[in-house]
Amino acid sequence: MVHTAQYGISESLSEEGQYPIFRMNNIENGKMVDEPLKYIDLDDDEFEKYRVEKGDILFNRTNSLELVGKTGIYELEGDHVFASYLVRLQTNTKADSHYLNYYMNSSEAQNRMMDFATKGVSQANINANSIQQVKLPLPPIEEQKEIVDRLSSIDSQIETNEQYKSQLKRLKRGLMQDLLSGTVRTTDTNIEVPEKIAQYG
Repeated sequence: MVHTAQYGISESLSEEGQYPIFRMNNIENGKMVDEPLKYIDLDDDEFEKYRVEKGDILFNRTNSLELVGKTGIYELEGDHVFASYLVRLQTNTKADSHYLNYYMNSSEAQNRMMDFATKGVSQANINANSIQQVKLPLPPIEEQKEIVDRLSSIDSQIETNEQYKSQLKRLKRGLMQDLLSGTVRTTDTNIEVPEKIAQYG
């Protein structure tokens, strides 16, 4: 299922450089995000060794017990590499990388990985070999893709609803300012509410 489990690069980082490098805080909601970023200078051989490819899964191997095991899939454009506290996972032909990423972020997988975690005073660690020992249900590849399609559809709906939620919060802040300062009265009929927001009440 996992044919590659590779540790990231361990070198000093800076605010500027050739290549953006992913760290633990670039994993968000099961995806790799490109902010905030540090940078690193690498020669061609090192860059090719640590270059992240689409469909790669990056696993947070060292963090607090609550955050160790956090996992994100890479779907961005550009040239990125990854730092030493992350492990790159690549799947073989029997496993869909998005399916594996969804599973790795499930409560079942997170609980299983805790069995392999080495727990310290303030941090826990899961090594690359332990990750490969985690057993998971592996249906036929077509069924995996169907599962991914259904979960991705729900993710899209969640993202849309989060955008509406943010718009509603901005609307509320504006109305509070206007209504509580007396700039707008409750009897006014010209309070503008965007149509897409109005349908949410």
